[in-house]
Amino acid sequence: MDAFSFASQVELIGPDVFRAEIPAGWEQGRGAFGGLVLGTLLRAIEEAASDPARPARVFSGDLLAPVVPGPVEVRVRRLREAKTQSNLAAEMLQAGEVVAVGHALLSLPRAAPARPITTDPPSPPAHGAVAVAPLEPPAAPAFTQHYEFRVLEPMPFSGATTAESAGWVRGRVTEPVDAPAIVALLDSHWPAAMALESGWRPMVTVSFTAEFLTDPRSLDAAAPFFLRARAVAERDGFIVELRELWQDGRLVGMNQQTFAIVK
Repeated sequence: MDAFSFASQVELIGPDVFRAEIPAGWEQGRGAFGGLVLGTLLRAIEEAASDPARPARVFSGDLLAPVVPGPVEVRVRRLREAKTQSNLAAEMLQAGEVVAVGHALLSLPRAAPARPITTDPPSPPAHGAVAVAPLEPPAAPAFTQHYEFRVLEPMPFSGATTAESAGWVRGRVTEPVDAPAIVALLDSHWPAAMALESGWRPMVTVSFTAEFLTDPRSLDAAAPFFLRARAVAERDGFIVELRELWQDGRLVGMNQQTFAIVK
């Protein structure tokens, strides 16, 4: 079982140029799991920035084409590095073609008084009260073998009346959680709109934005996360979904994704 940190590792091969190897066993359809592709982009950006005092605050990415197992190159560009904030972008290339792009805002903490801005935490059943879902290949995408899912209704393709998805999730390999791993956890569930369908209808992520709201170093590597998602709008076959990732009552991250209906 591959650790996510191993699957998303990058190697510096030139000034702000990295090599990575997309491993087999992390597929989601024709290409690799989007969370792995996006997490690899963010890992390259963080390696290029090389400043732990400026953690990633926001990461956005677009998936342009399936990324198949094998070598890829990630080229990082430094858009701006100011006194407190850095903005970097990255392109992932495979066989000479750009297959994914991302950009991140990394920043020192800002000196500001605390404000009463909160999000109501979920009240799910206890982690141990929910059975482990039998999500693994060949019935589920290959990447699911690397995660433990404890899923709440509604299920995909169940003909539900609400476009929602929720459940407990954690990596099967226990390791420290970092921002790239949070990207993958946010992307680990299927599109919430799949719950509305009564039969198979493929959907793919085309755009992704993550907000990091808890210092990953403060998270319990062995504890599960609770993910809840809901589709909020649709136009011309593009569906906008909002997601939240929680651990022990703390909001770890938020995510907006745009899914495209394939057919």
